Amino acid sequence: MDISRPSGLQTNPAALDAVNDNASTVQSNTIKAHKSLFRPDPDQYRKTKPQEMIDLRQAQMEKQGQLQAITVYPLRHDENGEPYYPIINGECRWLAFMQSDILEEIEAKIINENIADEGKKIIIQLMSNDEGLERVKILERAEAYKRLAELLGSQESVARELGVDSGRVSTVISLLKLPESIKETIRELSEELDINDANVLKGISKVISESEEKGNVLIEELRTNINDTTGTKPSARETVKTHVDKLPSKKRATNKNKIKEKKKNKLPLVKAENLQLRATDKKMILQVELKKEIAQFNISLEQLNALIEKKEEIENK
Repeated sequence: MDISRPSGLQTNPAALDAVNDNASTVQSNTIKAHKSLFRPDPDQYRKTKPQEMIDLRQAQMEKQGQLQAITVYPLRHDENGEPYYPIINGECRWLAFMQSDILEEIEAKIINENIADEGKKIIIQLMSNDEGLERVKILERAEAYKRLAELLGSQESVARELGVDSGRVSTVISLLKLPESIKETIRELSEELDINDANVLKGISKVISESEEKGNVLIEELRTNINDTTGTKPSARETVKTHVDKLPSKKRATNKNKIKEKKKNKLPLVKAENLQLRATDKKMILQVELKKEIAQFNISLEQLNALIEKKEEIENK
């Protein structure tokens, strides 16, 4: 399968290390507790958790044990007084524990709440998921980037914190502005074909916007190319670029429309046989004698002066 690494996912490992180091300096301790004492974060941007991936996690941990601790907030109590640890990162591992008859106790790092604020929590969740088996889907990532930009003040700050290019952050967030029908198609493609490159998906949206038929042709071609095992088919990015390049240029079409509009609004030139100006008490009348008829126009003093100036200009040439 030949898919370019998704835009916005080239995270700087040093950035993730810095976040984890910062968190580890304030963690109160590392604990082991029964899996029933943990609960998922309702604000986690990653909503998609494929069952196959959870099954794979379960099989790995049942065989090898838990290799990496999940991160949680300190112990809280719900409205019924029941204690629980809110999960910051590691929900898929927790889900694997919950469906296992073998795995019971989860290792977890407790993070001080005044450090693990919303912004840092999102950063940790995004980066940790990128390092894992299953990355955050593109529209979920877009929502997370948008929220981070609101918290940090700018898209540039998001890029700096995540160690990615600011252009990628902008491209990913821009997907949220697409019509709902196209976003649904992107969501399906992200699931079915594992396409999470924002540039590729934005190109697909352009083709669909131009023509639903052209969009269907492109999607079928992507299915064929991505599922090809020979390695001879073009990548997803190359395939989409080919289709986008075939679209009519908007700039060219706009220029053509402007020319048409200009021609439509342009008054036809007529050759006059005779021009006469008659003045009354209230107005001045310009009389134009054409071949088949005589036309009369009311004109102002300013228009008259302009006509005289133009006439003198032509005669002096």
